[in-house]
Amino acid sequence: MAKRVVETPEEQPPDRGRQAVAVRSGGAAAQDNVRNARLIIGREYRSRVSQRSFRISTIVLLALIGKLTDAMLQYGEQRLLHWTDTYKGR
Repeated sequence: MAKRVVETPEEQPPDRGRQAVAVRSGGAAAQDNVRNARLIIGREYRSRVSQRSFRISTIVLLALIGKLTDAMLQYGEQRLLHWTDTYKGR
């Protein structure tokens, strides 16, 4: 009588280059991506605004914009309201 021999395949180490990733299809996955993006943007915004350097630079930038606007209005006022005081009524 012949013996039955079952050979087991040699176990190979798992391929570390390939990993399974679970992917959802449909609209639910897209909604989760948008939600996650909003959460990340909100967190980054709050962390940035809470920094002292951001507050100081915002105040300085707004002051510079105000000065630039004032200078532009003064220049426009001088050009647009320029007239001569002489009038020759003929």
